[in-house]
Parts: sequence; structure tokens; C-alpha cells
Amino acid sequence: MKKSKITLYQAVTAVWGKATDIETSYTKDLELTLEVHKKLLNIFQAGNHYYMIFNVPKMELEFISSDIEKVLGYLPNEINALFFLDQIHPDDKPYFLNFENKLTEFLKDLPLDKRACYKYQHDYRIRTKNKGYIRLLHQIVPIEFDQNNYYRSLVLHTDISHIKNAGIPCFSIIGFDDEPSYYNIQPTEGLT
Repeated sequence: MKKSKITLYQAVTAVWGKATDIETSYTKDLELTLEVHKKLLNIFQAGNHYYMIFNVPKMELEFISSDIEKVLGYLPNEINALFFLDQIHPDDKPYFLNFENKLTEFLKDLPLDKRACYKYQHDYRIRTKNKGYIRLLHQIVPIEFDQNNYYRSLVLHTDISHIKNAGIPCFSIIGFDDEPSYYNIQPTEGLT
């Protein structure tokens, strides 16, 4: 009997679903928040980059900057969450899922006053429109949340192929404001 194979999108949707506990959608004007984050992006990036707003409860990309075309070759209207996940290198998909699962475990136990004190990052290879692969640094900053839910995250993708063109993906949690950082976390490691 052939076993049904779960897709990466289905698996990631289940993982991301752990970060929200709502039945109704939540909206807020993001213009000011986005502008502040956008201005900081150009200062600290190690390569070509673009950013997106990910709506966690809806599991969709609400906004994609036009710079995605410089990095991946796609126009913003050619991308959605499912398509994007399908472009991840097959060997890196298990890492992506494990890292996202580790992230949701960390977020679940994080007190409200600490949620703005961290960014999360991992890398993986992704297929570009011209069918080649580049290595992206995938950074996540929660920008809209409350005690029970994460609503939106700023997702920043930077092409780091010139820095790391081979090797296994790495996952780190970076603390701000004197919070601890955790580097090169393996999916089986606990955070202490």
C-alpha cells in the first residue's frame, strides 16, 4: 500500500499554525511599522535583499517588496507562500521545516515583554526564476503580536551566496536588549 506523502507546505502550515490561536482575522495599519523596518534594512544587509510581510494566521504573504526581482527574478505578483516553499532546494526542505518548528517552540514559551527582543534566522538554497540556486539568509522579526498570537512577521531575505555557497543550513536566535542569543541550533537541541 502506498503511503500518502505530506507536502512541505502542509507540514509548514501545521508548524506555523502553532503560533496562532485565533479563528478570526486581525488587521492593523502596518504603514508606520513597515517604514521604520524598511529604512533599517538597507543599513545592515550583507547582500541584495528583499522583504515581505507574512500574515501568520492566514499563512500568506501580504506584501513583497519589488526588490525580489533583483534577487530571485520574480515579480511580487508571481509569488505566494506555496510557490515560494516549492522553490526551496529539496535537500534543504527538511532543515527549513525543522528550523521553523524549533522557532515556534521558542515563540510559544516567550513572554509578551520579550517578543520584540529577538530575531530568528536560518539559511537555505532556493531556485531562482532562471532555474539556478542561490543561498538566502531568511530572517524573521515578529512585528505584530499579543499575549496569545503572532499576527504578522517581517521576513527579510538576503542573498548570501557570496558568503556561504555550500554547507548545511544553520539556525540561530539572536537576542536584543541583553537577551541571550543561540547560535547554530540543531533541531534536536534544547535552548538553555
